[in-house]
Amino acid sequence: MRASAVGVFLAAMSGLPLAWAQNADKPGEFKLPPAPAPGAGDKKAAEPVTDGKSALAAAAKAMADAKWISYQAKVEGVGMSGDYTAMVTLERAEAGGWKVAVKGELKGKSSNKGKPFEVAFDGASIRSIRESEKQVGQLTDPADLDETMLFFAKERAASPVAWETLGEKAFAFGDTADLKLEEAADIDGQKCHAVRVTIKDAKPAGEGADAFGGLYTFSAKDHMLRKVERFRPTAKPGDKAMRTVTFEKVEASESPKGGAFVLAVPKGYTVKTEAGKKGLKPIEKAKEDVKKPTGELKVGDPITPFEAKTLDGASIKFPGDYKGKVVLLDFWATWCGPCMAEMPNVSAAYKKYSSDGFEIVGVTLDKKGAESKIKQTTEKMDMDWVQVYDGGGWQAAVATLYKIQSIPRAFLVDGDTGIILDDGAGLRGEALSKTIEKALKAKKKK
Repeated sequence: MRASAVGVFLAAMSGLPLAWAQNADKPGEFKLPPAPAPGAGDKKAAEPVTDGKSALAAAAKAMADAKWISYQAKVEGVGMSGDYTAMVTLERAEAGGWKVAVKGELKGKSSNKGKPFEVAFDGASIRSIRESEKQVGQLTDPADLDETMLFFAKERAASPVAWETLGEKAFAFGDTADLKLEEAADIDGQKCHAVRVTIKDAKPAGEGADAFGGLYTFSAKDHMLRKVERFRPTAKPGDKAMRTVTFEKVEASESPKGGAFVLAVPKGYTVKTEAGKKGLKPIEKAKEDVKKPTGELKVGDPITPFEAKTLDGASIKFPGDYKGKVVLLDFWATWCGPCMAEMPNVSAAYKKYSSDGFEIVGVTLDKKGAESKIKQTTEKMDMDWVQVYDGGGWQAAVATLYKIQSIPRAFLVDGDTGIILDDGAGLRGEALSKTIEKALKAKKKK
């Protein structure tokens, strides 16, 4: 799923191969080695790739020409405890958009037994095989690509898909994007080049489509995507990617070739149909102590109060129990890599400012039965603050109340007035400490 754009990574250039440096006209300006000549079977030579904009245009054209795509994805990154691989098949739907099928496995480093997952969208309905629950999750007629992506994210199957390629126009980052062409290592036997995308004034996105941009690597021959590296919003030159997805065995066709886009219900499984944006029902009374907000909360608004149970069984009232405090209301989950990437900053801020009137209320979006995993994670990450948990996952009461659709998500709140002090870039990375310090100083002056 709030944060500033990714910084420009000029310092990283020093680590590039000598051949790349030899293609530079002057420091800071680079040219790619000559593109390979088109093969005999090519319809026509592609437009020359001379900069980031033309590289993305060539990639967008390759996606527009394709009717069917298949590849093997490997996902790596912060907070991942094992191997994450998947086969992905994409096909143009008759009514527009793309059909999507993802089948893979999450395997822990300490275990040879992996956890399989399979999610498919046939252009009308999405189904997920939930083996451990003997259940098929189903969402009929998703409202848009964002809702489709969100369902895949809930099933931990969004990361292998480059959702920014599946919109009406692929790689449409907007006028605020800064595009820088870079050399890249060969992938799966393909000569490649890369485009580093930095988006100014970026807004939050979900697990798949990254509003902050990233580093996109393409084959120089067919211009299809071969790797996506996503960075945290506060990344500095040389920082490692938060998520890296590598695409191998890529096949593309200008004719449909089919795929497992319709999942049958296995024998003995039940079907759980979820309400999408088009068919939302009122949340039950038990989850609604106050009127549900009608719009997005923003800085300067009063936070919506709630009462909830913590992981330890205690009851808290927010923000009523936090008079005299500056409080970070932090939505996260143990399975969320970006959340885990931010947690060291959050923990450091808590240790530094908790004695000065700073508090944190965590809200975990883990599903039922995750108590042990949550406790292990909070102990390991030094998360010495309360955790609200009801086992509802994305439908957790407080998450539903605040319309949380992506994590990590946080609000900095004045415990006396309930006013939201910050909800974006100031709550990420190194900026978090500065934001907290400024809020505490302002509070003391009152």
